[in-house]
Amino acid sequence: MARQPLDPTYWAEIRRHWEFDPDSPSYLEAARRAAENHDFALPTKAAIAKRAAGQRWQRHGSMIGVNESAHLKADALVNADGTRADVDGQVDGAAPKKGSLESARMAQASREESENKRAELDVRHRTEWRQVAVLRQEALSRRHTDPVEAFNRLKVAKITAEITMLQQNGERRAWGMEMSFDSAQLAEMSDAQLEAIAAGKMPR
Repeated sequence: MARQPLDPTYWAEIRRHWEFDPDSPSYLEAARRAAENHDFALPTKAAIAKRAAGQRWQRHGSMIGVNESAHLKADALVNADGTRADVDGQVDGAAPKKGSLESARMAQASREESENKRAELDVRHRTEWRQVAVLRQEALSRRHTDPVEAFNRLKVAKITAEITMLQQNGERRAWGMEMSFDSAQLAEMSDAQLEAIAAGKMPR
């Protein structure tokens, strides 16, 4: 007999337990806790994993989750160029209940805003390295006709590259763009994903 589709309210409860319980439960454990309160048949681990990936569930009960939430809040206050964002005109109101569908929609919108700002930062970083390349090429083009000027321009290119690297490394740390993952998810990863982490790559 085919499984009946799970009510959205029950899915929201599973998500709430998985995202916010401080012990970072597995998918099935989060579903079991929700089912204890609402008396519904447990979905499969694969079904939960598919929904979690599609809706981009995120841990909030662990310190990693707290840090991720802090980054999301900072994203709403700061633009990609480091200036303060204009938050005037926002309408204050009661916050939606954690785990509710409205809360999930707001979290998704916040996630997309964060991705857009980081994409903008990445674009700026790539453009800045183009400026270094132009300085280097200007120096190389003079190496035969004016070696002294070429050397001076290469020094400018080198200093610019070093300053660019320092600034961008600092910005990437400030924006939390270095590779990170929730250690509680290790138990749910495949051998291939664990090997990717060991090799310093993002797991797929």
